[in-house]
Amino acid sequence: MKESELRQGLKKLYPDITPAAHNSLMQAVPGKEQTVMKRKLGLTPVLALLILMALATVAYAAVSFSVRDMGWQGREDYEEHIVEINQRYENDYMAVTVNDAGFDGQSFAMALSLENKREGEYVFIRPRLSAECNGVTYDCDVESMRNLDFMSGFVYPDVHHPEYNDGLTGFDGSLLTEDGQTLPSGEITWTLTMKVYHLLYDVEKDDTVFTGGEGELERYAAACREAYRNRRILVQEDGNLVTYLAMIQPVTGIDGETYWSFCDGEEIAATGVGELVDTIVCRYTTKFGDEASLTGLMGSSVALDGYSVVLDRVDLSFRTMNVRMHYDFGQPVSREELSERMAGLPVRWNVSTDGGATLLPVSVAGNASVQTEDGSWRYEWYGSYAIPEGQVDAITFIPAYQWNETEQAAPAQGAFVINVQGQTVSLLPQDE
Repeated sequence: MKESELRQGLKKLYPDITPAAHNSLMQAVPGKEQTVMKRKLGLTPVLALLILMALATVAYAAVSFSVRDMGWQGREDYEEHIVEINQRYENDYMAVTVNDAGFDGQSFAMALSLENKREGEYVFIRPRLSAECNGVTYDCDVESMRNLDFMSGFVYPDVHHPEYNDGLTGFDGSLLTEDGQTLPSGEITWTLTMKVYHLLYDVEKDDTVFTGGEGELERYAAACREAYRNRRILVQEDGNLVTYLAMIQPVTGIDGETYWSFCDGEEIAATGVGELVDTIVCRYTTKFGDEASLTGLMGSSVALDGYSVVLDRVDLSFRTMNVRMHYDFGQPVSREELSERMAGLPVRWNVSTDGGATLLPVSVAGNASVQTEDGSWRYEWYGSYAIPEGQVDAITFIPAYQWNETEQAAPAQGAFVINVQGQTVSLLPQDE
């Protein structure tokens, strides 16, 4: 289903929905047009990422789980930025142990252990993570997950992926100010809040994927409302209840203005599908890492064949580089024109710190076609790369024309170089 079709369908179903609720629903409905490449969270050493959430569920495990199992190991400078927490919280339905955490100045990681205390019963967990530095509180950017939904909350245990129900869990993300800058230096106090709702209705997994068929949303809304009347909850692939809760609003007896003002899972208690049983709050502190926001590069561009690459943001720490860019065609383009132009352009960028001899492993990467405020469209790319140990002087960006093209190490036509110290960008000279 195209995003425009989805927007029109939701507007027809819910003319009084608030913008915030509409955006949450847009993000949760399966079929949104965006490509993201993720790494799986495992128990073997893997490289860290910018934006990835991984919350597995059930069965408390005696095996210790740490951010070291999420890529924070193998180098002495990692240990300097890991904080041991070891705080356990429990209620009648579940328990969580916050094991440890790491922070490098922008990217953070936290390792948890979860336990299900009542077999056959489910809870809905609505997590939030914030950070306070120099008296200012910042929200933490956790945008995607391993198999569940951090931003919208999730049902626990996982009904779609029981293979993840090992109790060994963790999440990663990034910490920025509202204007996209990294934080000023200083001690940071982190607060993890988890609202826990015991679900009172029967829980069923929902495998629906929207394809754009005529009347599809209306039929799905009817199915959700029928399920609600029969005390059943439909859980989406990533564990969230956003679409289900939105679809049942007209039959809950709650007016739209009140309903769309709910936050942090309040509609679960208001509709009777669950009850709030606990609010878990865990706090810990870290020192500011050695993150460097290369502000001199923000807005810099390099002219290529028929378009320019514009660097919106580049952040570099001792362990990761995070970059966001977009393509500029010199004039506004429509969605159809963007699709035509992208046919011959790079869809992703590989990165090297040794002139292209070897590529840096990518932890997470994604692209999206985005509509701007003036109504035109542009292509955006973001990625997080693991930085090797030692000083980095120059970073080479190598175009890739296939999404899975990660073997190309030699510099290609259209490659460009960032000078880290001088914060300049230039085309990589090509051999004649």
